[in-house]
Amino acid sequence: MACYPDADATALPALVDVGARGIVLEATGAGNANPATCAVVAELTAAGVVVVTSTRVAAGPVTAIYGDGGGVDLLAGAVPSGLLRPSQARMLLAALLGLHQDPRAVRVAFAQHASGFRGK
Repeated sequence: MACYPDADATALPALVDVGARGIVLEATGAGNANPATCAVVAELTAAGVVVVTSTRVAAGPVTAIYGDGGGVDLLAGAVPSGLLRPSQARMLLAALLGLHQDPRAVRVAFAQHASGFRGK
């Protein structure tokens, strides 16, 4: 799901309502979203949904740099994708959700794979 400054977070719980166990956010910059999106992500991750934060920028890692909707707030519940772009993060998340039923296991495995990705 694309994130932008005035984005409405209504779609996130709607995705879960129709069966999504994981969501990849296409955030801005180093993995930023607005405060409303961050609040919904915190609720969803507390409920066991795996949320991965990626970025639409062409290069650079997702990292927690600042708050008020920045990566610090978003990554409080979401898993950073590291250098994986959104399409790559979706593929990895889908594979891991197929392998693991426990969302904690998916989060751990995703973080391990993402931290090992070095890009080419």
